Amino acid sequence: MERLLLAVAVVPCTLLLLIAVQKRVSFSTPMALSFALVAPSVLAMLSGFAKLSIPIGAASFFLGCASLIQVIFPFRTIIHARIGQSGAVVIASIAALGAATGFGYDTNGISTLGWLLAALTPLGLWLGEAPMIRPRPTLSVWARILGCVILAAASIVIALSDLNSPAV
Repeated sequence: MERLLLAVAVVPCTLLLLIAVQKRVSFSTPMALSFALVAPSVLAMLSGFAKLSIPIGAASFFLGCASLIQVIFPFRTIIHARIGQSGAVVIASIAALGAATGFGYDTNGISTLGWLLAALTPLGLWLGEAPMIRPRPTLSVWARILGCVILAAASIVIALSDLNSPAV
């Protein structure tokens, strides 16, 4: 049942991510999503499924590189790598289905909450769309990145606390 819950998380995550990605096209979107994919990659590594963490980590690295390209060349629109609708679907699928697959192969007992939070980390972008934050562009950029970092860190902390808790 937990695997089904993680797989079903793809649909709302994808729809909400599509809306957030279309609203902003700055460097903050790929940077935040780069941090968001760190959680499923780390959890897959901690669960004992290292082969899954490599492609998720590679996608995270690519998104980080795409955001750095936008920072280094801010006025060259030809070079900008933007995340469109298909990119949002792919990233949401990588996060949710990567977490569901990692949960299925988990041999260390990481809780379902940690995996579910790892699947939903891309939704941290919505922190930058809060009504009090959205009118300020600089604050919105940092809030989008920080939202994904907080969710990813919470997922990793939950996994580490599950691994370090004594067996009952």
